Amino acid sequence: MLVTGGRGVLAREILSALSRSMERSIRLMGGASAPWLARVGGEHVRVVGGDATRTGDVAAAAEGARVVVQIGYLSFLRDPENPALYLDAVEAAVRGAARAGVARVIYISSLLALGPNEEGDHDTLHDAIHFHGPIERIAWDALGVGTRLARELGIDLLTLFPTFVFGRGPAGPENPIGALAAVLSSGRLKVRVGTAGRRITVCHAGDVAGAVVRAVDRPPPGDRLTLGGHVVTTDELLERIAGVGGWSPPRLRLGCSTAGLLARLRRRNPHLRLLNHELIEALRHDWVYSSDEARRALDYRPRPLAEGLEESFAHRNEIDRS
Repeated sequence: MLVTGGRGVLAREILSALSRSMERSIRLMGGASAPWLARVGGEHVRVVGGDATRTGDVAAAAEGARVVVQIGYLSFLRDPENPALYLDAVEAAVRGAARAGVARVIYISSLLALGPNEEGDHDTLHDAIHFHGPIERIAWDALGVGTRLARELGIDLLTLFPTFVFGRGPAGPENPIGALAAVLSSGRLKVRVGTAGRRITVCHAGDVAGAVVRAVDRPPPGDRLTLGGHVVTTDELLERIAGVGGWSPPRLRLGCSTAGLLARLRRRNPHLRLLNHELIEALRHDWVYSSDEARRALDYRPRPLAEGLEESFAHRNEIDRS
């Protein structure tokens, strides 16, 4: 198996789960974060050289593999430094698999390619008029590139859409709820942002990783599955995280318009680093998804929310605030 891309808590959980479930080695082409991921992934993970955005390098690394897994998860906290890299990585994964004679590719996308959703399904993919900024556009374009190439090259492409991911580990852009917990635990979160009652769908990184393992072992029917878990309001999530960690949630609320003005100052004020235009715009909407198809196809059964939050955030000193 070849795994390309990925960083942070989701990539770590996926590699660890794959390593535990497989006897053969896992080749990892993951850029700067690859050595760290290989260490936490276990003895079966081996870093291979090459550039995950180059078809030739991916094809060489994929020789003899039975599946290529491309981790392209994006969140609203990731500034798109080089949007083309995300598109190139998906293209290289599909083209490289085809060149190496690998018939299957599993692409880990994100809810940003699906867009806001108040209905609880995942069948309605948004078009350009609904994008809040470049990160959603990147996720959508990457999905389109992978889908088109897979169809042209005869590749069996399964795209998985994790929702808002959380887990125990680095509180970076790929662990957006962990980043919220880190700021909350430090006492620097002074206000709630957005309209009361807005709902989001959250999932534990370990549950997503388990679904990836089952997708590798037993290819499910269909080509797209949403991996959610629990629908909560943003206020409920904040209060539950605060309760687990023993922290005090803020009482004041900041509307999206005011927060948007403050977001312009975020580069000069580290206390505002969670604010950006796309995140604020996203908080104007509901992000509600059903995982019913994943439950049927992959026996996807998310752990209880209280259990996941306790495991992720109960130990204040172990939260990585980097």
